[in-house]
Amino acid sequence: MTSSAGGSLRRRLLVAAIAVTLLALVTIGLALEAAFRASALDAQRERLLGQVYTLLAAIEIGPQGPALEGPLPEPRLGQPRSGLYAWLVAPDGGILWRSTSTMGHDTRAPPAAAAGESRFELPAETGRGFRLRYGLDWETADGELERFTVVVAENDRAFAAQMGGFRRRLWGWLGAGGLLLLGFQAGLLRWSLAPLRRVRRDLAALEQGRRERLAEDYPLEIAELTRRINTLVASERRRATRHRENLDNLAHSLKTPLAVVGGVLDDPDPSGLAEAREQIGRIDRSIDYHVRRGSLGAAVTGEGTAVRAVAERLGRTLARAYGHRGAPVQLELDCRPELRFAGSEDELMELLGNLLDNAFKWARSRVRVTGWQEHDGTLTVVVEDDGPGIPDGVRERVLERGVRLDQQVPGQGIGLALVAELVRDRGGRLHIAEGALGGARLTVELPGIPDRPPL
Repeated sequence: MTSSAGGSLRRRLLVAAIAVTLLALVTIGLALEAAFRASALDAQRERLLGQVYTLLAAIEIGPQGPALEGPLPEPRLGQPRSGLYAWLVAPDGGILWRSTSTMGHDTRAPPAAAAGESRFELPAETGRGFRLRYGLDWETADGELERFTVVVAENDRAFAAQMGGFRRRLWGWLGAGGLLLLGFQAGLLRWSLAPLRRVRRDLAALEQGRRERLAEDYPLEIAELTRRINTLVASERRRATRHRENLDNLAHSLKTPLAVVGGVLDDPDPSGLAEAREQIGRIDRSIDYHVRRGSLGAAVTGEGTAVRAVAERLGRTLARAYGHRGAPVQLELDCRPELRFAGSEDELMELLGNLLDNAFKWARSRVRVTGWQEHDGTLTVVVEDDGPGIPDGVRERVLERGVRLDQQVPGQGIGLALVAELVRDRGGRLHIAEGALGGARLTVELPGIPDRPPL
């Protein structure tokens, strides 16, 4: 089985869901990591500031300036290369005191800071780790000010380990959550697309003849599609039935003319040739009628066919055809030019032509065609004449094939029957009543073109 050019809808939705999920997880992960890093930096600064305050509490101002005597408040400051370092720096950059932990460390003195300045520096600035410089003016017992800077530094190994551990946990949990979310989305997607799989199964059953139509209980989003498919299937079945009926009708209509022609051929009398020609013409007309009838369908064709234009053409043709009867028959049209029939022009010609032919056949002087579209889209066409009308008792019978009210009037008795069949195939209705002109009033109601405003 070949896949369609558009690919799988499920695959498209799944790829989109994966892309959106990954984008969301990455965004959330980066945001959380940035927030955690900012919090960790604040904690680092607070720790170094706490070390500064601890050192300030232990500082003694001697003749040589400030110094720390006795045991240090933080044991790591007394351990070489412990990762925590402290200095007391003079304003000129000289080192007044340094912790034992600075042994083997960079011997350069950290920069001094202005009095009252507290500056926290990152590894990118120091090149070695975190550093906090705290400048102050210390008032001695004799009222003199001793200016110096307390510097505390710490390498970034603990910070990097903390960030690394957080990243592993963060992305691990986000990855696990993403997999669970994708699994849930895949299940939700499968559940959401279940109606489409059901449509596919039902269409296969419909194609194989195991069911007559699609079900009516699909979700709202595809219910209109399945309804239109059912309409199309029903239309095609009616078309096939009509083809079979037309073939049967054609075969039946050819029996008598062929029998006559056969009899003429067996009879050498030349006077029978005229009868043979008449029957051959009848055969030709019958074949033409049934071929055209079988080719018509009930499908909606684009913008449809203008009702008024077809009615005007038919009116001119019928006026000439019935002009020999004496007084001309006047056609009155009361419908807007944009009123359209939801079908082909051939079908409208067949439908409206038979209605007008019947009206012209019986009218004394007037035939009126009125058309409009209802708010629900229904197309209504009314054909009236000022003839004798159709009595109540036979209004249903005249819609049957071969029924003629007056045998003296030319015709085959199939015109109104054909109209009834066309209207029925379209899912419409045909009413016969007494018109305002005094004759028959035939009203046809048909489904209109979808989404067209009322006219």
